[in-house]
Formats: sequence, structure tokens, C-alpha cells
Amino acid sequence: MINCNYDAIDENQFFLTVAGEKHQANELTLNGLAPRVQLAYDTYLNNFPGLCQQPHSLFAADPQRSRDALQDCYGSPTQSFKQFRKDYSARQHPAIQELCPYCMIETGWTLDHYIGQTAFPEYAILTKNLLPCCFKCNQQKNAAWREDGEKVFINFYDDTFLQHRFLDATVLIHNNVPVLRYQLIQPAAITDEDFALIRRHFLALGLLVKYNNKAHNRFSTEIAAIRKSIDRGKSDATIRQDFLDRYDSHVDQYGRNHWETMVYLRLANHVPQVRALPIP
Repeated sequence: MINCNYDAIDENQFFLTVAGEKHQANELTLNGLAPRVQLAYDTYLNNFPGLCQQPHSLFAADPQRSRDALQDCYGSPTQSFKQFRKDYSARQHPAIQELCPYCMIETGWTLDHYIGQTAFPEYAILTKNLLPCCFKCNQQKNAAWREDGEKVFINFYDDTFLQHRFLDATVLIHNNVPVLRYQLIQPAAITDEDFALIRRHFLALGLLVKYNNKAHNRFSTEIAAIRKSIDRGKSDATIRQDFLDRYDSHVDQYGRNHWETMVYLRLANHVPQVRALPIP
């Protein structure tokens, strides 16, 4: 897992630009809503913990046509918003261009609302509220962005703990067959509050189970590769270094908390155990 790049545009000006590109009726409605939208933006950008405690949208009591006009900025995009979406991927790390940041498994994503636009239409085109998300994570995530006033999901713009490794895996050998099982660990650099968020994120998306399933074939393939290396006369130290090199390369590309990164790290530390296994 790695952070997404936030472009830090003038969010208020962007809203006014999009409003100005709308047809006259919607433009008038949006311009009238703009002062409160700017208040909402200020809360989101400068007091997100306070927003987590906010019971409902600033526009909860507004007529439906006003809420619809806000959501229409996303649903019926103007030229400026289309350009933002077109340029977004190119500004991201190559791993984010390839994979959904929420799971780091699925390819193909669209920009999703961290805070759902149905409940909070004022954030429909707040660019800092838009994050890449694959279809599967979007379905599981739904609109549940908070629970008891706490975030449920990692915010890949603001949460800076992704540089620290909190994903781990254990090699288990059952009936002479090695398997990998993932778990979360709390390093000293991650606070209790942040680790609780990580656990909520992984639980909500079922990531540990997904990683266990995803790693099964990869792990078996790499075990077979180790046996071939042994047959060719490679030493344990050489095989271990090969895996550590792959681990370092994968960390550079996908971060320390990618499921495949752990495959290489754990195999690097278990070459003698693999050598000792009977050949099936």
C-alpha cells in the first residue's frame, strides 16, 4: 500500500469553475450554495476529525433539487471536471495507476468518494474526497466511511503511516506443504489510533482472507522455483539473496504492505526449511 498524490488545487475556485460551466438554472443554484460549500470544504480540509463527529450534511435539510444540483456536478461532469479526471492517473505513482490502493489486488478503478456523495453532496467534486477504488472495494466500502465517529478506511492522501510495515505473514507447514498466512502487526512507529484504523480497514474489506487466497498459487510457484534452484546447485545464501533482491524491488514499486512483498521476504527467511521438505 502506498499513498496517492493530492494535487492541492484551490478547491473553492474549482467548485466555482464547475458551477460556472453548468446550464443557467444549475449555475444559479450552485452559486447560491457556494458559501456553505466553502464552509464544508474548510471543515473537510482543516478539521477532518470534527467532520467525523458531524451528524449529517450541511445540506441535509435543503430541498432535494439543491442536493441534486451538487451531486450533478459529479454525475454530469463539465469540461473542467472531465479534465481533472483525465489528468488524475498520470499524476499518480505507477503502482496506483495499476492497482486499487484500498486492496492492492484489483486492476482497474474509478474515482470514488471517500465520504459518500448521497449523504454529503457538498463533497461530490471536492477533489480531496476522490480516491481511486476498484469495483469490488467500492461495493464493500459502500457509504460506510465512519463508525462511532472514527474513520473506517485508510485515507490514502492523509494517512502517513503506510511507510511503516504493518502487514506480516507466517510460513506454516501442514502435511509437508508450506503455506503463507497473513496477519497485522503494530510497529512502534504506528500509534494505537492509527493501528486501530488499519485493522478496521482490513476487516471491512476482508483483506487478510483475500491475501491468503491470492498468495496460495504464487507461494507454490516460488517453492517450486526454490527446488529447481537447489537442483542446480545454488546455495541457501544465494537463493536467499535472490529473494531479498526481489523483496527490495517490490517494496520500491508497491510499498512495504503489499501482499506479494511478504511472499519474497518470508521465502528469503525459510530456504533451509524448504530444502528439508520431502519432494512431492
